[in-house]
Amino acid sequence: MLSRAASSPAGWALPAPAFMSYLLMFATGARRTERRMQDRPGYRDYQKRVVRPLS
Repeated sequence: MLSRAASSPAGWALPAPAFMSYLLMFATGARRTERRMQDRPGYRDYQKRVVRPLS
């Protein structure tokens, strides 16, 4: 299976970026960090100004 995946890089064109996006948004603790940041002054304004991709 691994040799087949290595010989077909086009097969990773969609799953790899989708998997990386998932890791960056959910596995890195972004939501947990946002919960901690809620108490900081100015964070609500920051959330309104910055759009979170694929939220």
